[in-house]
Amino acid sequence: MKKQLYYFCIAILLFSCEKGSDDINLNSSIGSEGVGVGGSLARFAIVGNSLFTVDHQSLNQFTLDANGIPNSPLSRVIGDGIETIFPFKGYLYIGTMTGMHIYDISNGGFSHLSITTHITSCDPVVANDSLAFLTLRSNPALGRCMRGANELQVYDVTDPINTKFISRTIMQSPLGLGLFQNKLFVCDKGIKVFDYSNPAQPSLIQHLNTLEVMDVIPLQNHLLFLAPDALYQYAYSNNNFQLISKLSKDL
Repeated sequence: MKKQLYYFCIAILLFSCEKGSDDINLNSSIGSEGVGVGGSLARFAIVGNSLFTVDHQSLNQFTLDANGIPNSPLSRVIGDGIETIFPFKGYLYIGTMTGMHIYDISNGGFSHLSITTHITSCDPVVANDSLAFLTLRSNPALGRCMRGANELQVYDVTDPINTKFISRTIMQSPLGLGLFQNKLFVCDKGIKVFDYSNPAQPSLIQHLNTLEVMDVIPLQNHLLFLAPDALYQYAYSNNNFQLISKLSKDL
């Protein structure tokens, strides 16, 4: 029963939305911009009254009614190896095993703008107004990723139709990542914190290697980290991590 509660809370926290509270919120809600808050490894996202999901090959859009019930989806096959979805200001950033797709969702549907390609690797993505950050990971458990790269890539997405590669940084085995307080947090044999003020050469400013985490969810004032054994909530300021709470698998 305790493990069931743990996994239930993980599912909610990974894909719930933020109310602006400083506390972990287990109630699904929509943020002030109507965008759901989830981790970089998420496979669905809520934007306004639309629910977007990805499966191995397709991008799907459900319109939510007044009760939050989805209708029949609009679906489009966009390629193989679709892995993650990240919404930001009218765009969807889709991470795949072979690259990043950008879709415009500002007019209610979704239209393809661009694709970047890379060596076959496992690939989540996050973005802000001008930059997209991708982690590429070799994963022997997945045949198509077993010879992939282990690195952080940065792209200029100021013009989402003509994205430009900026830099790559060698990593160990990166997983999820997130943007918080003008810093980039990467789950890579712990938590690595980068200053990306110079995106051509992101600077590693901190490495917390006491936690083995898979993904990070930036909230308004705190960070949630998903680990194999627990969910951790941390405050972060002045390059210091402060543990606020822990939800363990073995409660």
